Amino acid sequence: MSRTANKSFIVTAGEPLPASVRKRITRTLKTASIHCVTMGNYWIVKSGLSAREIRDTLNANALQAISFLIVRLNHEAAWVNTSEPNARWLKTHL
Repeated sequence: MSRTANKSFIVTAGEPLPASVRKRITRTLKTASIHCVTMGNYWIVKSGLSAREIRDTLNANALQAISFLIVRLNHEAAWVNTSEPNARWLKTHL
């Protein structure tokens, strides 16, 4: 895995996941990133990895076949009805 400048990504699972699987995904993403926040069935991460490397890391650590979409974010973001801790994280890291 090549580490480059840190970029922000949104990671989504293609289907609803049980809490235990979401926790495992969160642990995996935290090891592959410098920042990670979980918001329901999606995660926002800041990482030096590419989208493909994040995908491969998730796939290698999944206990079952899970459909993921990993998209690089640009510098513009907006949100509504987000908890205060998550809004604070977004303001700081995006």
